[in-house]
Amino acid sequence: MLSRRDLAAADAAVRQLAALHATAGGSDCRAYAELGDLWSALADYSAACDNYTRAIALSPEEPRLWFNRAAVRRFLGDIEA
Repeated sequence: MLSRRDLAAADAAVRQLAALHATAGGSDCRAYAELGDLWSALADYSAACDNYTRAIALSPEEPRLWFNRAAVRRFLGDIEA
């Protein structure tokens, strides 16, 4: 969907994926990281930041998660964070 630039369909798919993940218990760091990547690609930086924060809580030793959250916070204008 993203490759076709069908952002409305991609947004709906990401929302459905997030809901499925939440109902499954939401304890998979990789799923939160992927959701953060997808929300970032859709320019929903607030949702991306939330998912990266959840991923960091589950796997704080992963530098990629910290970097990605810092990058999204920059887009949100939260430079100090």
